[in-house]
Amino acid sequence: MLFYAGIMKFQPIYLLLLLIVFLGCLDTIDFKRPDTIENGIAIQGKLTKGNPSTIRVTIRELFNFKERDGFLNAKSVVLQDERGNETTISSSREGVHEQELTDFPIDYGVGYKVIVTTFDNRTFESSFESILSVPTPEKLEPKFVERERITRKGRKELIEVLSFNISTPLASQQDEPNSRILWELVSTYKLTDDDLKICYVDLPPFKNYIPFDGTTSSSSKVEDMLLFETLPLSIFSEGYYFSVLQQSLSETAFAYWSQVNIINNRTGTFFEPPIGNITSNFFNVDNREAATFGFFYATEEKIIRTYIPPELVGNPTKSCPCDCFFTEGARFDKPSWWVE
Repeated sequence: MLFYAGIMKFQPIYLLLLLIVFLGCLDTIDFKRPDTIENGIAIQGKLTKGNPSTIRVTIRELFNFKERDGFLNAKSVVLQDERGNETTISSSREGVHEQELTDFPIDYGVGYKVIVTTFDNRTFESSFESILSVPTPEKLEPKFVERERITRKGRKELIEVLSFNISTPLASQQDEPNSRILWELVSTYKLTDDDLKICYVDLPPFKNYIPFDGTTSSSSKVEDMLLFETLPLSIFSEGYYFSVLQQSLSETAFAYWSQVNIINNRTGTFFEPPIGNITSNFFNVDNREAATFGFFYATEEKIIRTYIPPELVGNPTKSCPCDCFFTEGARFDKPSWWVE
């Protein structure tokens, strides 16, 4: 009590000293926002040769210190090949342009690029990317393996996890060289919500893009390579599919996805390569010095899937409550490949 009274007695003196310290030592610092961030744009594009061929381009406005990252509407998105053919890609929703290419020729060895024009009349153009053939994967095998982990009490214990392993040739034809490959991973599970609605939910794993450079391998194929491991979680309770989208990559596309993979899998040790700017093949047509982020690539894609019935993983309990309408990645139409 005496201490509190002493403080109150000298309170005006303390306030004066504090004002002198703050006013005398602190200057206003104006942080200028980097122009490349404040006006930045990130474009991701993927052209897939198939039956039918498809294209998907997303445009985002980079974080500008005022608002969160968000999709950005574009005035136009155009796909053009090196022969002069071009087609405008329709917008399916804000910041996303995608469609099937039924009347536009997509061929091996032909260069394709994307041209994006924004509503503030900026034009961004990618370099040409050619489509290479991709090997057909042979096997996607799920199996249980034991892994060691450390408990909260610092003890070691063995747990059983479900692993997914792929086997594939590295060349699309016997007389062709090995390919650069990208494995895109997707988990899909069946969900019956609290209102008894059934939906199917796409859930990409945390590490869902894995590049592999077959051109540096002395082998003609990959055998039983580990892609993903998971505990038997609640998403297995009604059925689960693990899908691998095996894609061909050009040398530049492989360099891009390799850089993305390094950043996504950093552990924070001193032995890791330093983070730098990720390669982009987009540029601002009117200002080549302005930083543009993202990448456009063209690929052929072969898909392999494996189904995990609930009983295989011990019939895990479904997590509740749940609502298909508010579950990200949910769709009500049953996929054509879903077979239980």
